[in-house]
Amino acid sequence: MLAELHHYDSDGAALKWAIGCLIAALRERIASMVRGDLRISHWIAVPEMLLCFAPLTIGWLDAARALGSMAGGAGFVSSGTVLSAAAALVLATTGPVGSLAALRVLLLGRLSHARWLPKVLLFGSIINGLVLLATAARGGGAFGSLEDFDFWCGLVLLSALPALGAAHLIVLYPPSSLSTSSVSNSKTCSS
Repeated sequence: MLAELHHYDSDGAALKWAIGCLIAALRERIASMVRGDLRISHWIAVPEMLLCFAPLTIGWLDAARALGSMAGGAGFVSSGTVLSAAAALVLATTGPVGSLAALRVLLLGRLSHARWLPKVLLFGSIINGLVLLATAARGGGAFGSLEDFDFWCGLVLLSALPALGAAHLIVLYPPSSLSTSSVSNSKTCSS
């Protein structure tokens, strides 16, 4: 390209040619990136999984800390408050479990041998979102009502992103490939 650049007489023609070269290079790069199987490099998967599971993991830690301080007995705490903190802790458990599953995928290149784990992560995140919607529709909840911006941010961070992260883990490492690889590993070990 540099050799061809010197054969143009005017700067306008050279600029037009350079823009054409840039467009051709971008098209070639985009064509090589499109695979159609949603596979991504580990350098992209790390921030993706952090973005998907870290907010829910932080929420889980916050719920565990709140439940621990209630159990410490700093005055009168209603049973409804304890139940809501315990429910938040249980629902947010998909955050740290998803973080650990993503870490296992990124470090070992495989998910768990448990075929139910990705589905639990996906449906747990969806159930978490439905509970958030129900409590906001009822008029309560930590994030306010359905009209509040904080509610929708909480719904995206604590339900939609973990569900999308779990779905991407399922696409990258489908449960059928787990059972096939474990069967082939057991056959090679026994022979």
